[in-house]
Amino acid sequence: NIYESGPKFSPYNKEILYQVSRYEIEEIEGYPYLGSFKKGKATNIWKMNADGTNQIQLTTKDTQDFYVTWSPDGKRIAFCSGYPEEGVSIWIMAADGSRKTQVIENGGSYPNWSPDSKKLVFTVREPTFGWPDIWMAILEPD
Repeated sequence: NIYESGPKFSPYNKEILYQVSRYEIEEIEGYPYLGSFKKGKATNIWKMNADGTNQIQLTTKDTQDFYVTWSPDGKRIAFCSGYPEEGVSIWIMAADGSRKTQVIENGGSYPNWSPDSKKLVFTVREPTFGWPDIWMAILEPD
Protein backbone atom coordinates (compact mmCIF):
# COMPACT_ATOMS: atom_id res chain seq x y z
CA ASN A 1 0.00 0.00 0.00
CA ILE A 2 1.20 3.50 -0.83
CA TYR A 3 0.59 6.70 1.17
CA GLU A 4 1.57 10.15 -0.16
CA SER A 5 1.92 12.99 2.35
CA GLY A 6 3.70 16.17 3.42
CA PRO A 7 3.51 18.25 0.21
CA LYS A 8 5.67 21.40 0.19
CA PHE A 9 5.80 24.01 -2.57
CA SER A 10 9.23 25.15 -3.72
CA PRO A 11 10.06 28.80 -2.91
CA TYR A 12 9.12 29.85 -6.45
CA ASN A 13 5.98 27.66 -6.64
CA LYS A 14 7.30 25.64 -9.60
CA GLU A 15 7.81 22.28 -7.87
CA ILE A 16 6.36 20.24 -5.00
CA LEU A 17 8.21 17.92 -2.63
CA TYR A 18 6.31 15.08 -1.02
CA GLN A 19 6.80 11.79 0.81
CA VAL A 20 5.76 8.37 -0.44
CA SER A 21 5.38 5.69 2.25
CA ARG A 22 4.80 1.99 2.05
CA TYR A 23 2.69 0.68 4.89
CA GLU A 24 0.56 -2.20 6.06
CA ILE A 25 -3.11 -2.14 6.99
CA GLU A 26 -3.59 -3.77 10.38
CA GLU A 27 -6.82 -4.73 12.07
CA ILE A 28 -7.45 -3.49 15.60
CA GLU A 29 -10.62 -4.56 17.37
CA GLY A 30 -12.14 -5.57 14.04
CA TYR A 31 -11.47 -2.24 12.28
CA PRO A 32 -8.88 -1.54 9.59
CA TYR A 33 -6.04 0.65 10.86
CA LEU A 34 -3.21 2.32 9.00
CA GLY A 35 -0.33 0.36 10.49
CA SER A 36 2.73 2.00 11.88
CA PHE A 37 5.56 2.64 9.48
CA LYS A 38 7.64 -0.37 10.40
CA LYS A 39 11.28 -1.07 9.78
CA GLY A 40 11.67 -2.29 6.23
CA LYS A 41 8.77 -0.16 5.04
CA ALA A 42 10.43 2.78 3.32
CA THR A 43 9.30 6.40 3.17
CA ASN A 44 11.06 8.21 0.34
CA ILE A 45 11.12 11.79 -0.91
CA TRP A 46 9.74 12.62 -4.33
CA LYS A 47 9.49 15.81 -6.36
CA MET A 48 7.14 16.86 -9.16
CA ASN A 49 6.26 19.94 -11.15
CA ALA A 50 3.47 22.04 -9.64
CA ASP A 51 1.11 20.80 -12.38
CA GLY A 52 1.70 17.16 -11.29
CA THR A 53 4.01 16.17 -14.15
CA ASN A 54 7.60 14.90 -14.03
CA GLN A 55 7.45 12.87 -10.79
CA ILE A 56 11.00 12.01 -9.67
CA GLN A 57 12.10 9.91 -6.70
CA LEU A 58 14.90 11.75 -4.84
CA THR A 59 15.72 9.25 -2.07
CA THR A 60 15.86 5.49 -2.44
CA LYS A 61 17.05 4.21 0.94
CA ASP A 62 15.19 1.49 2.80
CA THR A 63 14.51 3.86 5.70
CA GLN A 64 12.01 6.55 6.56
CA ASP A 65 12.82 9.95 5.01
CA PHE A 66 10.54 12.70 6.33
CA TYR A 67 10.22 16.32 7.63
CA VAL A 68 11.32 17.49 4.21
CA THR A 69 11.86 21.23 3.65
CA TRP A 70 13.15 23.45 0.83
CA SER A 71 15.93 25.97 1.35
CA PRO A 72 14.65 29.52 0.72
CA ASP A 73 16.80 29.82 -2.43
CA GLY A 74 15.28 26.56 -3.75
CA LYS A 75 18.70 24.96 -4.34
CA ARG A 76 18.73 22.45 -1.47
CA ILE A 77 16.45 20.22 0.54
CA ALA A 78 16.78 19.22 4.21
CA PHE A 79 15.17 16.10 5.61
CA CYS A 80 15.26 13.53 8.41
CA SER A 81 16.17 9.92 7.75
CA GLY A 82 16.06 6.81 9.89
CA TYR A 83 13.79 4.99 12.31
CA PRO A 84 12.80 6.70 15.58
CA GLU A 85 13.64 3.62 17.65
CA GLU A 86 17.16 3.47 16.17
CA GLY A 87 17.97 7.15 15.73
CA VAL A 88 17.12 9.75 13.14
CA SER A 89 19.69 11.79 11.24
CA ILE A 90 19.38 15.10 9.41
CA TRP A 91 20.54 15.24 5.80
CA ILE A 92 20.69 17.85 3.07
CA MET A 93 20.77 17.31 -0.68
CA ALA A 94 20.69 19.35 -3.87
CA ALA A 95 17.21 20.04 -5.25
CA ASP A 96 17.79 17.41 -7.93
CA GLY A 97 18.51 14.72 -5.29
CA SER A 98 22.29 14.68 -5.75
CA ARG A 99 25.04 15.50 -3.22
CA LYS A 100 23.37 13.95 -0.15
CA THR A 101 25.27 15.01 2.99
CA GLN A 102 24.59 14.04 6.59
CA VAL A 103 24.38 17.08 8.90
CA ILE A 104 23.85 15.30 12.24
CA GLU A 105 23.70 11.63 13.15
CA ASN A 106 21.16 10.11 15.56
CA GLY A 107 19.08 12.77 17.18
CA GLY A 108 17.92 15.58 14.92
CA SER A 109 14.42 16.41 13.75
CA TYR A 110 12.32 19.28 12.38
CA PRO A 111 14.99 20.96 10.23
CA ASN A 112 14.36 24.57 9.22
CA TRP A 113 16.48 26.84 7.00
CA SER A 114 17.70 30.36 7.73
CA PRO A 115 16.38 32.99 5.29
CA ASP A 116 19.77 33.14 3.51
CA SER A 117 19.94 29.31 3.14
CA LYS A 118 23.32 29.21 4.94
CA LYS A 119 22.21 27.71 8.26
CA LEU A 120 19.93 24.97 9.45
CA VAL A 121 18.22 24.84 12.85
CA PHE A 122 16.71 21.67 14.22
CA THR A 123 15.58 19.93 17.39
CA VAL A 124 17.81 17.44 19.20
CA ARG A 125 16.46 15.34 22.04
CA GLU A 126 18.72 14.91 25.04
CA PRO A 127 19.24 11.13 25.33
CA THR A 128 18.80 10.68 29.10
CA PHE A 129 15.59 12.60 29.81
CA GLY A 130 14.34 13.29 26.30
CA TRP A 131 14.25 17.08 26.70
CA PRO A 132 14.50 18.84 23.34
CA ASP A 133 17.18 21.40 22.55
CA ILE A 134 17.56 23.68 19.55
CA TRP A 135 20.80 23.23 17.60
CA MET A 136 22.17 25.05 14.56
CA ALA A 137 24.43 23.84 11.76
CA ILE A 138 26.36 26.46 9.82
CA LEU A 139 26.43 25.12 6.27
CA GLU A 140 28.10 28.16 4.70
CA PRO A 141 30.00 30.75 6.76
CA ASP A 142 28.99 34.40 6.34
